[in-house]
Amino acid sequence: MFTQEYFEFFIELTMNNAKTWFDENRSTYEKKVRPTFIQFAEQLQTRLSEVNPDFALSDIRKSIFRINRDIRFSKDKTPYKTFMSVILSPHGSKSMQAGGLYVEIGPENCALYSGNYMPEKQELQNIRQRIFANPAKFQSILEEKRFVKYFSHMRGEQNKRIEKPFMEKASEVPALLNKQFYIMHTFEPERSLEPDFINYCAQVYESSIPFNQFIMGA
Repeated sequence: MFTQEYFEFFIELTMNNAKTWFDENRSTYEKKVRPTFIQFAEQLQTRLSEVNPDFALSDIRKSIFRINRDIRFSKDKTPYKTFMSVILSPHGSKSMQAGGLYVEIGPENCALYSGNYMPEKQELQNIRQRIFANPAKFQSILEEKRFVKYFSHMRGEQNKRIEKPFMEKASEVPALLNKQFYIMHTFEPERSLEPDFINYCAQVYESSIPFNQFIMGA
């Protein structure tokens, strides 16, 4: 699956993050690095389709993010990312709704994300209402053994104040303050070199299903 050559490309890019260097090494990216990641994404999509057939509906090439960084509003003007990433989702290409899996592979960061990263206003209200109505069930999902093993806890930015009656309950159920509901599993780059890596990613995803089903139930 992944190779040392894949990671070495990004290590060198980290030290030479400029268009001139990238142009000189573009053939390596186009012939070695990108095809490796596409093959990985396709195989993981096939594996996740065994869990939910709707994963197969997305166009995998449209689901992979470009290596170019959006530097318009960033102080960091380096033009290229030092990793590759993809969203695999049963809701369509690059959907950030709950139930998908975002994967990032690079020499500095390797991670799997799931949950709902950017809920719309009404969606956010619905999730809060579901947590408000089922706090014990939601907490039991967060404390489930496999969930804790892979994700530790739910992440996301929080509001300081929210609407009643959510605010009155927030001291007992802090998750009501969240405006993002996502989970993250990190691993060492060497893990992606192992032959069972696809199944490993699938196992991590499967441990997220109760959490995702709760969020999607909103």
